[in-house]
Amino acid sequence: LTNNSLLNQSAVRSQVKDVDVGMASLDVANKELFRRINRSDLRLGLDSIIDGIIAFRNIFPGRLLMEYFVVKGLNDSLAALKPLHSILERIDADGLLLNTLDRPAAEAWVKPAGPNQLKIILDFLKGAEIVNYQPTPHSGTMQQNDLVTRLVSTIRRRPHSIQDVSQIAGVDAETQ
Repeated sequence: LTNNSLLNQSAVRSQVKDVDVGMASLDVANKELFRRINRSDLRLGLDSIIDGIIAFRNIFPGRLLMEYFVVKGLNDSLAALKPLHSILERIDADGLLLNTLDRPAAEAWVKPAGPNQLKIILDFLKGAEIVNYQPTPHSGTMQQNDLVTRLVSTIRRRPHSIQDVSQIAGVDAETQ
């Protein structure tokens, strides 16, 4: 799994070309939205990212998947998707995975796309698949066993603060 920040370097592409499956993220085809969503180093440009992915595809014999992280209200419109579609055709990946927020966000403005919007995107980007989208249940609707399973699964993927855990559990961290 890569954010592609170094795929524009031939030495990096050579080092990773022997993996069986690679997954590259590309969330936008618009330079302004790229900065907003990815919050990358200012020296890293969208064109460099795209060129690096294409160069990697050209030498990579394995299975290349692309991931499109959908942020509600930012990159979920057809206007945002149309230029992405042509870039994805140039990359010629073996699959496209649509993903959206399923855990506490690093920034408050990041909101998950709903199932209906994901379906619209899925229909537009033919051949894409939705990554196991499970919206966070509302407080009080999750069974205790489900809660423990979800918390353990989430914490295994990355560390969480008490605020993150309280949001996942649907409880106020201050009162518990």
